Amino acid sequence: MRKFTKEESEGAVLAILKNHVGVENAITDSMIRHIIQVADPDDRKPSAGLRDVINSLRQQGEPICSGLVGYWYAVDIDELEQNINALDGRALKIMSATKGMKECLNRWKTRGQNSLL
Repeated sequence: MRKFTKEESEGAVLAILKNHVGVENAITDSMIRHIIQVADPDDRKPSAGLRDVINSLRQQGEPICSGLVGYWYAVDIDELEQNINALDGRALKIMSATKGMKECLNRWKTRGQNSLL
């Protein structure tokens, strides 16, 4: 598998997604990876490399949506807002889980524990 530069990967993924506008035209991550053979720079799972590319494109302001059906380019404001709300919900759940784990860590440190066993 050829390793693309970050810019090459982003350009290829963006070109694909701009041809998949609206949730009804979503494309799966495995299909995107099959088309462009995205290689992960850290040799993690290939889907992790694609997620990194998608994340970077979103940070650059590209309206890339995702869901159970795959990835797609937002067709309108409503679709983009729905996807933003879903991402916000996921982020809040992750932050809540992190908070709980930090509380556990603090309890362990207070008791001088290194493990549960």
